[in-house]
Amino acid sequence: MQKEAVIPTRPVRRYLAEEFRVDSWDTLQPLFDELLNRAISSVSELEEWMKDLSEVEAVLSEETAWRYIRMNIDTTNEEYAKAFDFMVTEIDPKAAPYSDKFNKKLLESPFYKELDTDKYSIFLRSLKMQVKLYREESIPLFTTLQQAQQKYGLITGAMSIEHDGQKLTLQMAHCHPRDVKLQFLLCRPKYL
Repeated sequence: MQKEAVIPTRPVRRYLAEEFRVDSWDTLQPLFDELLNRAISSVSELEEWMKDLSEVEAVLSEETAWRYIRMNIDTTNEEYAKAFDFMVTEIDPKAAPYSDKFNKKLLESPFYKELDTDKYSIFLRSLKMQVKLYREESIPLFTTLQQAQQKYGLITGAMSIEHDGQKLTLQMAHCHPRDVKLQFLLCRPKYL
């Protein structure tokens, strides 16, 4: 019996407009400033703030992921590479200090201790660790690392072999694990 895959749908946005797009820092900064400066006067307001922040972070994360995927699917498309590079060099470095401020705002809230520990204990433990580990001087290092990963992806994505008269990318070639001759070509020791 074959089961059909169920692909989850994205939840309806509560805080951001459905048509919101990450196209510049100027579209994000007012949202970040509103979240950072929002007054919180109860545990329920703190939880609403957490939901709104989570939605913004999810949109950013999803946008970065889709740009990365597009760039790696078509390594020859310079627009895809530029779009990903924009996230890495323009958005992420400006968002990182806000992320630290959001973490501190939550942990310093007078309503922090009223949060349901069964529900939030792992999340809060992770947040405390993020605050301990955050260093502003690490931001350029992360940018450089992501750019190096981007270059690596472009190089490996463009690699190919010829097998039985067909040009195959390495990813396509690895889809033939039972083809002994092909696996020998891919995995042979360098001295052969």
